[in-house]
Amino acid sequence: MVVNTRNLLLFAALSCAAVLTGVFSSIAVEPAPTSTDPGPAPQGYYVIGAVQHVTNDEGRVLYRIVAERVEQQAEGEDFVFDEISVEYMPDTDVHWDISADRGVTPASRDVLRLRDNVRLVYAPDASHEELVFETNELSLVADEFYVTSDQPITVRKDGTDLTAMGLNLNLETDDWNLGPNVTTRITH
Repeated sequence: MVVNTRNLLLFAALSCAAVLTGVFSSIAVEPAPTSTDPGPAPQGYYVIGAVQHVTNDEGRVLYRIVAERVEQQAEGEDFVFDEISVEYMPDTDVHWDISADRGVTPASRDVLRLRDNVRLVYAPDASHEELVFETNELSLVADEFYVTSDQPITVRKDGTDLTAMGLNLNLETDDWNLGPNVTTRITH
């Protein structure tokens, strides 16, 4: 069998080309990433379904804050609570249920400002009818068991509504006073 050198060289060249094509096709070339700078990453955090227990100096739980959502945009900024309630423990002898659509407290957590549909309900036991305070804004110093507001307040008990501008309430002693402009409306 006579081998033609030219055909042999052509065969060798085609074989090398086929091998090189196979090698190069198996190497995945990734495109360079596009340079889209999204800016700095957002800071802060949020928690869904949050429960926070607050204790006294001896470590005894005084009350707990329950919120549907808690958010802090950045370290040192205010905490924002959505659908918040403040529940005092039985041994504190506080008989008030406190709730609001929104609550805001500074990072120091010394005062909780409640806003939008704020309700304070007093019902020490089943033998007492509820006493309800409603407003759109108040401040709660929960550790000192004190509530204050300079906003319109509606008080409801036994079919009677009282409306006043302002409230001071001690949650431990249940002493409260309304602002100077108090009006009474009896409802049936």
